[in-house]
Amino acid sequence: MPQTEAEFERQHVTNWLEEQGWTVKNGANRPFIGTDYDRAKNEVIYDKVLEAQVKQINNVTVVELESILQDLYSSFSSSSSLMETNYNMIKKLRSGGTYTTKNEAEDDSSYSLIDFEDISNNEFVAVTQFHFEDSNPHVNRRPDIVLFVNGLPVSVIESKNVSSKNDS
Repeated sequence: MPQTEAEFERQHVTNWLEEQGWTVKNGANRPFIGTDYDRAKNEVIYDKVLEAQVKQINNVTVVELESILQDLYSSFSSSSSLMETNYNMIKKLRSGGTYTTKNEAEDDSSYSLIDFEDISNNEFVAVTQFHFEDSNPHVNRRPDIVLFVNGLPVSVIESKNVSSKNDS
């Protein structure tokens, strides 16, 4: 009997991710309410995780963290298209960004969203059945697996069974 998509996902993809050091969480039925992984249904970023990781990686104060998050989120709102937003986000993931410190000189400082020098400082989480609402309230999305680094979604995996017919 062929495996269902859920069995394939559970047995192969998530096992492989765990072997690579990813923490796997089941996102069905919004189980993270009241945790660092709680979020609004129309949000795709785990804000509490992002804030904690950025603060730890960059060793910044709460005020500096607010400046970093303002710089990060402004790159979403200032983009004119999805393509530009994705480009800006990939640039920030790879190279970080700058923020203005709240000292007398108001110096610019750089920050990182991912610690590439000490990879153990990052949080790698795979969420299965990640549910979110589109801008259209009648459209719900549920990718099979979404990979998050430090609370930011970096990849979507749709697992399909090659032995089943799926023409869509």
